Amino acid sequence: MSPTVKAKVSPTPAKAARAAAERAAEEEAKEIVRERSGGVCEGCGSARATNWAHRVAKGHGGPWDAANGLHLCGMGNASGCHGFSHQKPLEAQALGWIVESHDVDRIREIPVQHAWLGRVLLTSDGRVIPVPD
Repeated sequence: MSPTVKAKVSPTPAKAARAAAERAAEEEAKEIVRERSGGVCEGCGSARATNWAHRVAKGHGGPWDAANGLHLCGMGNASGCHGFSHQKPLEAQALGWIVESHDVDRIREIPVQHAWLGRVLLTSDGRVIPVPD
């Protein structure tokens, strides 16, 4: 009896196109957020930004969109401002750094406490809109 060999199945053209569009959206959003931050952590303003952080987690439907991203310091989910947002989610939510998945469609309407700009709304094109006190 010979071992079963599984043939490698190529993704359908539609699936490949969706994956390519997702990668393009990711790269565009990351570039916009890098430009917005100037390489400085948008959380503390005193460290080099090293991580993209989704405000609505990718696994909970958060899109690759500059309004859904922050450029934060830290190593993954363990340290710095990125770590803070995962270790203290209620505090991060109060800062607008984390947004509940049911609010994903309102991401552009939920203010963020930005390190040097104060309370702002983030846009998909990288602009920030000050929120009056």
